[in-house]
Amino acid sequence: MWRLTVRDLSEYAEGFHWRERQAHVRDAWLASVLLHGWVKDAPSPADLLGENRMEPTEAEAAMEQLTGGNGNTVALDAAYQKQAELRAHGRR
Repeated sequence: MWRLTVRDLSEYAEGFHWRERQAHVRDAWLASVLLHGWVKDAPSPADLLGENRMEPTEAEAAMEQLTGGNGNTVALDAAYQKQAELRAHGRR
């Protein structure tokens, strides 16, 4: 009889959650494709999965705010650094 270490069990759990997520994504794509045949304003897979997406104008405004509006690469590098710091602290 074999036994799992904590690391093995953790990896098995991660794999299970990954497979479940992939199945949900696949099902959302399938449902979206099928709905587009009959529904005029069919939802996208991201809508079906409940993922929040920014509108392009909101994303552009957020990037402009982070870079200071001038679009230079120094400001963009600072924006990427700020984004990494926010992710490290558990915020988006």
